[in-house]
Amino acid sequence: MIYSRYADDVTISFPYFSTMDVLKERMEKYLQNLEEKENAEKSLSEQVQEVMDEFSKDIFTVTDNFELTYLQTKLKEMKDKIKILSISEGEQFAHIGVLDGYKKRIKYSQRRI
Repeated sequence: MIYSRYADDVTISFPYFSTMDVLKERMEKYLQNLEEKENAEKSLSEQVQEVMDEFSKDIFTVTDNFELTYLQTKLKEMKDKIKILSISEGEQFAHIGVLDGYKKRIKYSQRRI
């Protein structure tokens, strides 16, 4: 294990900064957006497409197996929400494909601050 005075200073100065907190905040935002889209004025297909476009451009940093498991669980929740939305089956498969493709792009870092 490598000791870093800088890492200690950062964690003391910014106790609210944690990759898990950031990860939870972002994933809950996407899940909430999918839930809200059912009651919006635009067509549901367009709204879900907007959420998925925003999600596919986002980058999440995962620093340990706990965070990786959390992210995978939330991705599964998003898939389940998409499956129950009243959009065409083709659109559902397209959006689920985006989520499955995102699993391959998870940025996994061995460093932890």
